[in-house]
Amino acid sequence: MESGSPGVIAGRLPGECWHPGCFSCCTCRQLLVDNIYFCREGRVYCGRHYADQLYPRCSACDELIFAREYTQAEGRSWHVHHFCCWQCDTPLAGQRYIAKDDNPYCMYCFEKLFSKVCSTCQRPITADAPGITHNALHWHACPHCFSCHSCARALLNQPFILKDGRLYCSKDCHYRLNGCSHTASIARQYAT
Repeated sequence: MESGSPGVIAGRLPGECWHPGCFSCCTCRQLLVDNIYFCREGRVYCGRHYADQLYPRCSACDELIFAREYTQAEGRSWHVHHFCCWQCDTPLAGQRYIAKDDNPYCMYCFEKLFSKVCSTCQRPITADAPGITHNALHWHACPHCFSCHSCARALLNQPFILKDGRLYCSKDCHYRLNGCSHTASIARQYAT
């Protein structure tokens, strides 16, 4: 500081002096000349960033959470009444939910929006049911749905042949059912 130039002296930090253009929040660099400022551990903060150190901020409304009870989910904090299904606004505090793309969904909305349909039984593969996916086809990971189309042999953890969207345990089963001698490729199952 040059003698006679304007300076800022913060009463909460004795002995410190700043150029007016340098007296700013250490987090966001907002100028604090003529504004309220806060000090913590020798650093200067604007009101927003000082409060962020003391209280969590709600992911839904971006306001500080002063309530004693709040929800922590998906690595974020929420007012209890703001932790809701992204689709239908059903409160989720204390309820089962699934997060997709960092947004929480109730089980009903998640299944309605994102569940795949089983290629065998044509029912949705719910979030709590194991499923198997191969290319664009999906099955329940159970012996009934993931089985040979010809002999009904369960194909879980077994090699299989996929031809025209149908599963077969062997070339013989495929030929027997279809009466043809075309070559089918053997695929490996991929669980999701």
